[in-house]
Amino acid sequence: MSVIDVTKNSTIMRWRREDEAKGREEGALWAIQKTLRSQMKTKFGRVPIWAQERLVSATSTQLQEWCQKIIVADTIEGVIGKR
Repeated sequence: MSVIDVTKNSTIMRWRREDEAKGREEGALWAIQKTLRSQMKTKFGRVPIWAQERLVSATSTQLQEWCQKIIVADTIEGVIGKR
């Protein structure tokens, strides 16, 4: 039985790099979501389910904007918008 050296296969290596990049991006989004949820809880108390769902479905751009808004917002709606 022969062993295949996947590091010599450019297609497999490209797939690997793409998967690693996707994993890093998903991890970064998760970390921002977790931090923002924690900030909301600290500032506003209990974070309602609808707000948690919105955090999970948010884009990277939205999360970055919300990270700025939480500094001056008076309510969760002031951070992520109305229900």
